Amino acid sequence: MPPRVERLQTNVKRQVTVIIIAITTSCAVADGQDTSAFFPGWTIATSELAYAGGRHTSYPIVNMVDGDPRTAWVFSGMEKKEPEYRKSRWGSSYALEITPVSPLRIDSVRIMNGYNKDVETFRKNDRIVELAIYEGSKWPSERRAPIKTAALSDKMGWHEISLPRKKYKNLILVITGIRRGKDRDVCVSELELVHKGRKLPMNKWQMYATTSGSDCG
Repeated sequence: MPPRVERLQTNVKRQVTVIIIAITTSCAVADGQDTSAFFPGWTIATSELAYAGGRHTSYPIVNMVDGDPRTAWVFSGMEKKEPEYRKSRWGSSYALEITPVSPLRIDSVRIMNGYNKDVETFRKNDRIVELAIYEGSKWPSERRAPIKTAALSDKMGWHEISLPRKKYKNLILVITGIRRGKDRDVCVSELELVHKGRKLPMNKWQMYATTSGSDCG
């Protein structure tokens, strides 16, 4: 019998919104901050709690765009009180947002689902099997309907999801179903945005910065 697919509860309401990004050094806000990676031309944020878990440095977000399937972004931990807040903010405990510095034409998303280092590692970790793609706000109550929903086959290698060809100011990938491995770690080895068959240059950085640690005493 194949492993059971776990469909995740989502909290999504269809409305129009304008996305607003605020950066603060306030201790109260920072404690609930999303994990993000910043490098020239792009920001990638996830629903991970920035200050919970130790995997932010071992399996960071940037592993998704380094061109190496032997590395992976592994979703890092949350405090026990956080999952419901994460769902209310993102629509799922597991989600990520990709934002270019200015809107770009995109017609598909390619994702190397799970940890593609080898077959054993792939099966041992969690894999995404369902997701919904949005443009706009992280807050589900302020979102339009999804641009696309997709089911991914449970296999290694690339999965391509076509999108309406237009300029996007951001893309939010909300994970709505996962297949569990014994390690219960949600992993993504590679992620690409594509326009007319060519991937956009998301991995051409000389340096990048991530949110990690806390300056709260």
